[in-house]
Amino acid sequence: MNIKTIASAIALSSAMLLGGSAYAETMIGSTTVMEADLPAVQQRCDQLSLASDTSATESDAMGTDSTAGGSAANVDDAEEVNELEQVTTTIDLDTVTLEQCQEAGLIAK
Repeated sequence: MNIKTIASAIALSSAMLLGGSAYAETMIGSTTVMEADLPAVQQRCDQLSLASDTSATESDAMGTDSTAGGSAANVDDAEEVNELEQVTTTIDLDTVTLEQCQEAGLIAK
């Protein structure tokens, strides 16, 4: 085999291997979330979306701004987030917002 052929094959293989890990990253705000932490971030985004939907539904049903129901939901979410923080290494889940989740494409707008 020709040296150029071998070098081309090695370069192509390297680019494919290194490129795959770069594509597996997601940005939340200005922080890059690694693939290993993505399930915890996805769960946090789902919690934020559910809390937003729940508070909007309660507000519509009562005809006023419902802070009592929202507070109870936030307390439950905070406990679950504390459990999730132990498994993430690249991002503090307390800093994740609903808008960041939507911009990253983790939940529908």
